[in-house]
Amino acid sequence: MPALPVARRRTLTLTGDISGASGAGVRFFIDGKLFDADRIDTEVEAGTVEEWRFVNVTDVFQHPMHIHVNPFQVIDVKGIPPGDTTWQTDPDIWWDTFRVPPNGEFTLRTYFRPDAPGKTVYHCHILPHEDNGMMGNLLINPPPGTPGNPSRAGGAAR
Repeated sequence: MPALPVARRRTLTLTGDISGASGAGVRFFIDGKLFDADRIDTEVEAGTVEEWRFVNVTDVFQHPMHIHVNPFQVIDVKGIPPGDTTWQTDPDIWWDTFRVPPNGEFTLRTYFRPDAPGKTVYHCHILPHEDNGMMGNLLINPPPGTPGNPSRAGGAAR
């Protein structure tokens, strides 16, 4: 990872409604929102480093969170079940998916490569969770002054 300062820190909260009490069936959310293909949930700038903290407030499910295009390093995990030795937290390991423990959290650090701007997604890698809402759209803007982004003066607002 380039030796750049962290441009932004974000917290994304993972929740679910498995009761079906709403009449909508089982649903899973990121920051209280179901996936909407027409909405940009997170906007970043290519060429920057960010830290994202995924917080799982469900007490039943772990959520293996996956980010397309940009691998990441895990820098902190909280809530690992006692005696569970399957959690690797070595910061030298690059990941594209990492499990968030039930009632736990993990923080990642990622570099949004300048050669890969555009729209992509992040989501829970359990297919029924993803299909029932636990996914977000990520827009990676080109760096300021580059083709496709001639007028941006600084970091993204979202």
